[in-house]
Amino acid sequence: MTKEANGKHAILHPRYIPMDVARVSMLPLGIKYRTKKFFLNAKEHGKTIKGGAVIVANHTSFEDPLFITNLLWYRRLYFLAGEVLMDKRPQGILLRGLGCIRIDRNISDIDAIRTAVDKLKRGHLLVMFPQGGIKREKDVENIKAGAILIAMQAKVPIIPVYTMKPEKWYMRRKAVIGEPFICSEHCKRKFPSVTDLNHLSEKLLSEMQRCEEIYQEKFL
Repeated sequence: MTKEANGKHAILHPRYIPMDVARVSMLPLGIKYRTKKFFLNAKEHGKTIKGGAVIVANHTSFEDPLFITNLLWYRRLYFLAGEVLMDKRPQGILLRGLGCIRIDRNISDIDAIRTAVDKLKRGHLLVMFPQGGIKREKDVENIKAGAILIAMQAKVPIIPVYTMKPEKWYMRRKAVIGEPFICSEHCKRKFPSVTDLNHLSEKLLSEMQRCEEIYQEKFL
């Protein structure tokens, strides 16, 4: 098993220079966000996320990818980005260097899924917004099953995160980090049926809504 598969990555590597420069450049955002975190599992408080995992978060503003990057500043993150963003130059070249994986939302993009699964198997983190786009409302009511399919293929957990953009720019950002969601614990099949996917989606949605409820209880 490689170091990457164990989640141990080279501190310095030419391949990751653009991503590392981006991470360092975003560290000052920590002063702006001053994030207050709440873990559903108190034992995880203060610990770092290790190994491969899919981070799923609600999506209420364009600022969310920056916030998640700053929240998990100690890890290199990969994002799935739509063709509308990735096909523009030089924007697309920059986004690829920063760890974005192009996905065509109009088709079943097998290449994008394979790339994402490969990154996860190598021990990286993949960030996804399963609502399918920016949703201004606070409630998480529907999610798509893409994160579940990718996590099952890579055999990694899904970690839900709930956050909201503060009403005022000077207010602290807050986030609730849920417990790892292990798909295999809720579906024993290697290749889930449509019924299984619907069941898993409901379970994951329930976990995300639990994070939302705790956020409202603790921070609102």
